[in-house]
Amino acid sequence: MRFLSILFLVITLSSCSTVHNSSITPPKDFDKGNEISAITAFSPTGLNVSLAYSPINHLFIHGAINRIGDKPKNYHHNYQYGIGGYLNFDRFNFETEFGIGKGNFGWNQFLASGAYYTLESANGNYDKLYGSFSATFDNAFGITIRYGQTTSSYSYVESPFETYYPINTPHENIYFGGLLFYKYDTEFGLSFFTTLAVDIYQGKGIRTNYPFQLGLGIKYNLNFSKKD
Repeated sequence: MRFLSILFLVITLSSCSTVHNSSITPPKDFDKGNEISAITAFSPTGLNVSLAYSPINHLFIHGAINRIGDKPKNYHHNYQYGIGGYLNFDRFNFETEFGIGKGNFGWNQFLASGAYYTLESANGNYDKLYGSFSATFDNAFGITIRYGQTTSSYSYVESPFETYYPINTPHENIYFGGLLFYKYDTEFGLSFFTTLAVDIYQGKGIRTNYPFQLGLGIKYNLNFSKKD
């Protein structure tokens, strides 16, 4: 019942905003080693697919791809992979991850300037390093925090004179992201979740069209170990 209430809230909010997925994924919820976790977050503007495997207790490897595009010239695609660890307690679960990734992006917008409009736009690519920490409470809700660095190269058009700057020296910037999530577990390892995320990139190049993002998704965990 609680999940249906949260789902109704997300649908209501999305009617007056854009439902859109983030590159930050919810925790994998590993129980022990020899377990896989597959996560898919989807929206009208994008798709995020994540796959992780825990070969032994408390350790996992993880890869994910994220594709966002609401207009032909507004897009942000990336992929990432990393290694992490997890600890489980009665009412709290903790997870941390470190990784690298690559991405490409493009955006454009028209800004009002007096009686006319000026154009700002950018497109380019980047490499990133990141670290994240997640905490889950009562196996139902929690938060993920991510912090990292991007090295980007891009061309840029700046208002008010629509000055064009070509791709040149790479720009090193800071990246910060956060994710609030609520999930509902069913039998057979299947879970449904809702998320509220924020992605912030320093500098003029990389830009998310919607800093705050609502998302819906499903997660499936399968443990290959024999049950006691």
